[in-house]
Amino acid sequence: MNQLKKWVRRLLALLAIAVWLLFLPSLLLGWVHPGHWWPMGILSIGYLGTWLAALPALGWHWRRVALRRLRWLALLLWLAGAWLARPAIAWGSRPAISAAKPAGTLRLVQWNCMQLPGIEQYFNKHLPWRQAMVQHLRRLQPDVLLLQDFQDYQSDVLWSNISLLRDTLGFRYMHFASFYHEQKAYGVVDEGVAIFSRLPLADTGRVAYTGRRHNSYIAWADVLWQGQKLRLATTHFKSMSLHQEPAPGNSFNFVHYEDTAILTNGGKLPKLRKFQPYHVQQATTLRRFMDSCRTPLVLGADMNSVPTSWVYRHVSPGWQDAWLLAGRGLGGTYKSSLPQLRIDYLLLPARLQLQQFSMFELDESDHRMLMADIQWRE
Repeated sequence: MNQLKKWVRRLLALLAIAVWLLFLPSLLLGWVHPGHWWPMGILSIGYLGTWLAALPALGWHWRRVALRRLRWLALLLWLAGAWLARPAIAWGSRPAISAAKPAGTLRLVQWNCMQLPGIEQYFNKHLPWRQAMVQHLRRLQPDVLLLQDFQDYQSDVLWSNISLLRDTLGFRYMHFASFYHEQKAYGVVDEGVAIFSRLPLADTGRVAYTGRRHNSYIAWADVLWQGQKLRLATTHFKSMSLHQEPAPGNSFNFVHYEDTAILTNGGKLPKLRKFQPYHVQQATTLRRFMDSCRTPLVLGADMNSVPTSWVYRHVSPGWQDAWLLAGRGLGGTYKSSLPQLRIDYLLLPARLQLQQFSMFELDESDHRMLMADIQWRE
């Protein structure tokens, strides 16, 4: 029995050391990005768990560390780590959302809609999801939709998503930044990011990312609201396809041709190594765009990066994160077994005040829908 206790103590000691060997380099997440050292992207995903585990690990070794100063230094480092963990946890009250929009507010929806399935006119198992989404939007009556992973078909046998949102649901004004256009046997498909609005669009534009054969966009549109101009923007960082199963190379459309070697392998580590440095490039472009805007800007984005990442910390300073203002807890937006995967964001300028915020889970997409009611500050 004594021998067993001895081996258990040794195992716990090794685990505690391993936790701190992960935690210490994680403290550099705010300064070292995956473009310089790709494992930083992986450390950012697991940072919250590493930070929490580091405290009991420190407690295990507290009396075993001979140098008292070393103990207190380790504790100070753990407390400093709370600064990195802060954007991952919201402490708001999460009041019940009112379906009725408060007077004088603009209602926004931010959503990676996963191409809006249910487009087959004659048969589709996803059609009930599509109908539920329509009823949900009719109930909420948002003024603006900021969409990623939006797809539209021009076909005699497929429903048009543009027609659904513009003609059926009444979002009369649209700006669609399609980053690929493909002729298929059953019609023409376009995919990209889109802004749908009940307010007229005074001006529109797009900013292309670089570095790939098919580069996605930052799409933006200006609206005149309560006598003041407001800029709306949406963007989607490159998906890492972490949950996509291995598949033959000839099964991918041309958007993924340059990623075939990674996607056919199916391993998560090679995908993280390849795509996270590209997120750094996208974050740099997005931040440059945000800094260049002289009009108050609202950004809806699927950044495919968690709040403890360098990407989020590069993009978000100076903007209000709607979840941190009104949410509570981890606020995972990607439907996954990992609750900390908050990768979808609604960022607001200081000129705007958040009145209400909520998050909804629809079967239509693997991302949760974010909704916010905003108003100008006095």
